[in-house]
Amino acid sequence: MRFIEQFFVNFCVRYLVLELCVATVRDYIKQDYTGSMPLELCALIQMTEGLAYIHDMKFVHRDIKPGNVLISVSPSLLLKISDFGFCRPVTESGSFSGKSGSRGTPIYHAPEFLQLDDIESQEEKLKIRFDVSIDVFSLGCLFFSYITKGDHLFAEPGMKDEKSIQAQIIKGEKILLKSKLIFFSIKRYSSNDISFFSNIRNRPLRVRDN
Repeated sequence: MRFIEQFFVNFCVRYLVLELCVATVRDYIKQDYTGSMPLELCALIQMTEGLAYIHDMKFVHRDIKPGNVLISVSPSLLLKISDFGFCRPVTESGSFSGKSGSRGTPIYHAPEFLQLDDIESQEEKLKIRFDVSIDVFSLGCLFFSYITKGDHLFAEPGMKDEKSIQAQIIKGEKILLKSKLIFFSIKRYSSNDISFFSNIRNRPLRVRDN
């Protein structure tokens, strides 16, 4: 997000002024936003590179979802990850402690992150380490929703109950809609592992008008 300025109220409350974005990816998925968008592949690359940058800065986001990706149209069309309220620093290896419990939106959580809520002992939570790959899992779920315009990778058709979706995530029962997707990789890659797109990344950004 592009920082514009900051100001204080009563010397204790700080307000940040950021660039104005026209909508979120969630708005696009729900068809509440029908303006210009990058081609699908370009959009996926932009979101991946945004997450890779966060991880390169040694942070984990912990709430990657369609509502937290903004659509910026000025000065150029770009998808930008936002809402860092649950973000926290990680070690050089990308790990962090589970002591604060799971954060974010459960239906986009990795299975190991969801299972953290079943552990009541704070002492046990202190022993558990996660890494930034939980964001990559969330990003994969986001991609599926983006491409299918609203379906969830772990939700059967018509399934709206979030607890049921979470149970499917923990069991690893992916619902692949083959009529809409060519493939969906089972392996959880690093957010930096996008060399496959290296020959595409530097091409001029094309725009799809809806």
